[in-house]
Amino acid sequence: MARKGTVIFMKMFLQEKKNIRFAVILFSIALILEIFVFNFNAFHLFGGHYTKTKLDLNNANITGFEKSGETLIAPPDSEAIIEFTDLKIPVGTINLESETETKLLEVSVDFSDATNASYRYGLVKNTLVKDNTDSNIIICRFSGDVNYFRVYIGNTGDSEFKLSGVTVNTSVPFRFSSLRFMMIFLTGSFVYIMTTYSGMKKKLCENLKPARMTAWGLTGVCLFISLAMVMQTRRVNESTFKNEFTLESGNQITQSLVDMMKEGKVTIIDDPQNEHLQKLASLDNPYDWSQRNEAGYNGPWDHLYFDGKIYSYYGIAPVITLFLPYHLLTGYYFPPVWAVWLYGAIGIIFLTKLYMVFMNKFFPKLPTGIILAGLLIMQVSSGVWYCFPSPNFYEIAQNSGFAAVTSGVYFLFASNIIGGGKRSYWRLALATAFLSLAVLCRPTLALYAIVAVMMIAFGFIKMQKEFKISKTESETSEDSALIKEVKFKTVTFLVCALVPFIIFGGIQMVYNYMRFGSFFEFGIRYTLTIYDYLNIQYHTRFASIGFYNYLFLPPQITPNFPFFHSAHEGFNTNGYYFIATRTGVGLIFRALPMFAYLYAGKALKLLPKENRYPTVAVFIAGCLITPFIIIFSIWQYGYGVRYCVDFGWQMLLGAYCIAFMVYNSIKSETLKKNLYNLFILSAVLACFVNFASVYSNYSGALSGIAHEFKSFERIFEFWR
Repeated sequence: MARKGTVIFMKMFLQEKKNIRFAVILFSIALILEIFVFNFNAFHLFGGHYTKTKLDLNNANITGFEKSGETLIAPPDSEAIIEFTDLKIPVGTINLESETETKLLEVSVDFSDATNASYRYGLVKNTLVKDNTDSNIIICRFSGDVNYFRVYIGNTGDSEFKLSGVTVNTSVPFRFSSLRFMMIFLTGSFVYIMTTYSGMKKKLCENLKPARMTAWGLTGVCLFISLAMVMQTRRVNESTFKNEFTLESGNQITQSLVDMMKEGKVTIIDDPQNEHLQKLASLDNPYDWSQRNEAGYNGPWDHLYFDGKIYSYYGIAPVITLFLPYHLLTGYYFPPVWAVWLYGAIGIIFLTKLYMVFMNKFFPKLPTGIILAGLLIMQVSSGVWYCFPSPNFYEIAQNSGFAAVTSGVYFLFASNIIGGGKRSYWRLALATAFLSLAVLCRPTLALYAIVAVMMIAFGFIKMQKEFKISKTESETSEDSALIKEVKFKTVTFLVCALVPFIIFGGIQMVYNYMRFGSFFEFGIRYTLTIYDYLNIQYHTRFASIGFYNYLFLPPQITPNFPFFHSAHEGFNTNGYYFIATRTGVGLIFRALPMFAYLYAGKALKLLPKENRYPTVAVFIAGCLITPFIIIFSIWQYGYGVRYCVDFGWQMLLGAYCIAFMVYNSIKSETLKKNLYNLFILSAVLACFVNFASVYSNYSGALSGIAHEFKSFERIFEFWR
């Protein structure tokens, strides 16, 4: 169906001459850029008197190399220098004919040219990339004849560096990159279609089917990218499907909790004779990381130690929904890499579903293009992408929580308890069930369950008002059929809304009580990790680090791929603050519609008076207060960019509410058109900035293929 729809769209697109003209112009621009700009190094030797010359290694001065026939060998973890003197020739490139298993190898060149008789040191630098022969060619920009130069090689790897020859003035190969070409063409086409295609200007309510098809097309692309990220992680870890799905061990969630529940216990380790428990019991303060290290403790990490037993802090929802059933059916442990992807994929799907339901319910008259651009921004800014490269129990907890919250919010919107439409009680029951499971994934997500209770309460009040009006309008106030219907729907509403909360909330409370003797104790203060949570002290500056980095940290634009960079800001804490990831960009820069919060006052005035206070209460609670509390609570865990998945899309949904209300109130068509185009450009920018942020974390997590990332980067760093 998708392929047929694409063919139909292309036929319609090409029927108009202006579209064909645009496609030809864009194709020509992309082609010219590819040939003359991105490959300008291929013309580096043109116009100069450069003669390709292979230098004689036997006449070179060498230091740190070992000779093996005609080959020079630099041993692992060594420094080597090769120097050529009395050349007196122009040098435009230096080609090191070499091979090594070292993934990345730094090289620098000292030289003397017509402007300086002595060496100029370290001005020429290059990185040799494994399996990338183009990286062996060092582009030089010297003046006149070069008298002598020397190449310094720092072989920091654990493999030999073999140099078989040095040739100067080798031409830089011309490389046509289909990836670069397609990126330019597709980006230009996206902007053109979104800003000129008439279907994108139609109201969503008049264009619902095509809008939904396009939305699911975007979602499919997101799922494909997430799967590609996971497959790359698997390749680095040299995983196979057979090995992954026949695991006989696992981590804290995939095995420890599974074994615990299978045995009907709430403890991970409870044997007093266990060496880990004995070692912990011997310490003055077992929660002090330094004491554990000094005592040689090598037991469970990030577990809870309480009353002489070890427990798990992490939620049991993933165990109940996936890991335990799989283990009982197969006898093996479900692979974490696929669990992270599975929960992430579910979250991506339901994020689209809740977004489209919400927009169709509250903003059906918005242009389709804005709706789709908003979906794209939300998907790329959700934060789920930071979890795929490192599939550990941390990421399992976060992605399972993401899946549960998005699913719950979707069913809550689709139940029509707010916003009008026929009420669906089974969807309401699913909403509260999934939001309850979210708490069993991550305790902090209980805040969203509280917001859901607020929405349910307002929906219940609205329903009772409707019943009262129906009763007043009936022929007799003693209409027994109506009274029975009202009672039935009221009871059904309350059962569907409250019973899942009671069941799953009760499970969590009993689980807490069985471990710590309190229904409301989750045990974080008893964690065996880098912090001693019993003695950690609150500092406002620690809390401000999270607010600034998660929301306001601006990107830095540099010529180094991926061009948008950031570094974690620590505000000179003068104390210990854990940093899990040093990269990330504030949400307002990853998703520019976040600036719509500046117009919250104007949006408030546009709300109908009869619904103003309930709407504002839910909005502030769900889109601001809850995310702020989550960000604030993170101070004691330190900074980790993956936490964005807990609050990112929720805050962005609130920004959309403001932006779209204000947009609909604007009378000037010219202003609307400009804002429309700005929103489309914001979507393009969101893709680039979020890609840069995710790429920085992704490449750092998969350091085992650093050379492949470097080769990829060289496609876009065409000036190197």
